[in-house]
Parts: sequence; C-alpha cells; structure tokens
Amino acid sequence: MLISILVSVIFFSIYGFEVDIVNIQLYIAFIILLSPFLLYKDLFHPLVVYSLFQSLFLIDMLTKSLEPRMHLEYLTVSSDDAESFLSSSITLWIIWYLLLILGVFLANKIRISNDGFRLGKKNSLNPKINYPTLIAMIFIFIGFISFLYATFVVNNGLASMLDSMMSRVETYEGLAYVTYFTQLGVVGSILLLLKGHKKTSIVTVIIFLSIISLYGSRGTVLTLLISFILAYNYIIKRMRVGKLLPVGIIGLIFVQVFGNQRFSGDFSINNDMNIIDLIVYSASQKSTGDILPSLVGALENNVIGYQLGKDFFNIIFAPIPRSIWEGKPQIDNTGVIGSLLMGSESYGLPAGAYGWIYLNFWWIGVIIFGIATGFIVGKIYKLAMKQIRNNEDYIFLFYILAVTSFIDISTTAGQIDILFYFGVIILIKILDKLLLIFYPIRINSTANYKRQMGA
Repeated sequence: MLISILVSVIFFSIYGFEVDIVNIQLYIAFIILLSPFLLYKDLFHPLVVYSLFQSLFLIDMLTKSLEPRMHLEYLTVSSDDAESFLSSSITLWIIWYLLLILGVFLANKIRISNDGFRLGKKNSLNPKINYPTLIAMIFIFIGFISFLYATFVVNNGLASMLDSMMSRVETYEGLAYVTYFTQLGVVGSILLLLKGHKKTSIVTVIIFLSIISLYGSRGTVLTLLISFILAYNYIIKRMRVGKLLPVGIIGLIFVQVFGNQRFSGDFSINNDMNIIDLIVYSASQKSTGDILPSLVGALENNVIGYQLGKDFFNIIFAPIPRSIWEGKPQIDNTGVIGSLLMGSESYGLPAGAYGWIYLNFWWIGVIIFGIATGFIVGKIYKLAMKQIRNNEDYIFLFYILAVTSFIDISTTAGQIDILFYFGVIILIKILDKLLLIFYPIRINSTANYKRQMGA
C-alpha cells in the first residue's frame, strides 16, 4: 500500500500534481503495463516480455503529454486536438492490452480438443533434436557466409557497410533474406545451449549480435538477445532481475550509440546522460507519442479512411522480388502507415499491432484480434512450457525464437518473422533426419541436466 502511494506521488509530481484526463489515462496504462509482473510467476512470460517493449511506447506518450503546446509530427492540428488524439491513443492501448490479458486468461481456461496435440505422425515434432551441435555448426557457417556476402557483395567492404547503416532501408531493399540468413548464427548459438556448450554459445551469440548490429537494425539485435536470454533461462539456469539489470543498461547504451551512428555517422554517447535520459532517448526512437495520435487523428478527421483489410494480407506478396514485379505494393505495415500519413516521400512509421488493426478494422477489429492474439499467445506458451517439462525441443525452440513476434502476428513484419522461424524449425527437422541417415548411432541431444521450468 505504501509503495503504491509513493509511486502515485512520484508519477503525478511529474505533472506538478495537476490532474487531467491524459495523465490519469497514462497512470492507469502504467498500472496495466505492470500487471503481468504480478499475474505471472514466470519472469519471461510473453506478456512480461511484451511489457518491457511497451514500456518505451508509454514513456514516449508521457513525454509527449508534457509538451507545453502539444503538436503532432505527422498531422497538422491544434494543440487541443493533439491532446484529444493522444488521449484516444492511450485509450486504444489500454483496451488492447486488457484484451490481450483476457485472451491469455481464456487460453488457460478453455481446453481445445486434445490440447496437448502432437504435430505429425508418431509425435514427429516433439522429440529431442538428435544432433544440435552439428546443426548449430551448419547454421553458424551460413550466418558467416551471409555476413561476408553483405560486406563484400552488397557493400564494398566493412567501411562501406558502416556507412550504409545510415541508409539501411535503401541498401538492403529486396535483400531481407541476407539479414535473415545471418540470424541463423544466433539460432546456432541457442542450439549449442541444448547440448550444454554454455561458453561457446555465449561467445557465438556475442559475435553474431555484433555482426547483425552492422546491418543497422537495433530492434533486431535486441529481439534476438531476448530470445537468447529466454533460451539460457529455460535450458541452463533461471535468470533473476538483478542479473538482468546490467543487460538492460547495456541495451540502453547500445540504442543510443548506434542511434547516433545511424543519424550522424559517429559511434558516440552523450556523457552527461543519466539512466533516466537513456530510457527517455530509447523511448523516443519509436516516436509512438507522435505516430499513433497522428494516425488516430487522421482517421477521426477523415484525412485518411479505414483500410478495411486492403493491405492486411500483403504477406502473400512478400516472396515476389521487386526486380520481377516493379509495381509490387508496399508490404511492410509501417511503410503503409508512413505513406498514408506522409505521402510518397515517406519512411516506415510503427504504430504497434493495435494501431495497424485499428487502421484496418476500427474498434471491432481491435476487440476480435486483441482477444484472439492473447489466446494464441497463451496456447503457444502453454505448449512450450509442456515441452520444457518433457525435455523436448521443437515447439519450445519455435517459441523462444518467435516470442517477440507472436503479439505482432497481425502485422506483416510479425508474420514474416513467424514464418521464417517456422521454416527454421522445419529445416532443423530435415537436417536432423538427414544426419540420422548418415550417422545412424543416436547421439543424446541434450546435456544431462533438468531444464528450468518457466511456470
């Protein structure tokens, strides 16, 4: 009780103890944001992981609410209208998050026929991986080859690659497969954990996260790091909050250093920034406080119309190269939102899964997709935890690789990530079968230890 009062005093002191509809909404939103930490015992429950990322979204909205005369970057409106659209955006976030929690709750209560289903005959996707180390070596090799291709073919050497970080979208347009193949090195490091090669795995993941950072996508590095931490937590040793705090601080520094390089060309950090400044800076990189209210305001002011699913299923066009189809429509949901709000000279504007669903299907879509997304996430998490208890690999591995994408399953970016990692799981299965043919003596797939239970 005392802690709650203290937190409330600190929160409203930010506003000079002036109370209005926006800061009350934000106060409620932060309470909801923290609720997964109280509802779930597992520190790495998907909603807990999601809360870590969404905290930056809310912090940016809080920063926006502190502007003396609020304005929106991507929509020209009055200060009062900007505040009204910010309020509507916070309401959208609150309802979306509550629906996610409801969906996860229903997933735990509603039993689908044969809830612990098996994929394929004779539990084909449920046993252990027989040769994780050999497959890891194959993935690490592919990852290095992909990096060399990006360095010396896509770019003209390492110096050119560093320069291209400032224009990564243009540099790697149509070459997303190169970055995805490089990510196989991180998958390889996780496979090494299955065999108990802890030190080798840690060194490998550090190398590949460093390599992937040179592509200029900070978000990809952080999500892959989250996946590795999850794997370490469930396979080797349960992680505590105290051990994760240094990782979080390093992550914040990484965001600023590589953010400065991306926009100015220099790897640097502002020495006068404290931890609060680093958090605010990291939150500002997504510009949620501008993008989501601008999107909501553009819809309410009829500047743009609801898309009614027009670009919702663009994933089917993703495999077709632009070199073959010059008129290929915009695939990425952030690119679609960017073009709607900025016109032809635009760039990607992330509005979250909730913003994308609202743009397409209004509140009806938010309600349906919110509950459905939570339900799917809850079921996949339940299956993954069951595999952990049974020392089985495939669904568990799929879960930790795609955990940050499941809640974004309605977005094109989330769908591409999920399909990629599903393909990785299938590839692992195929390689494991082939190795079993050439090396018929069964190798024990995991070290002789009991995996850490997440729930």
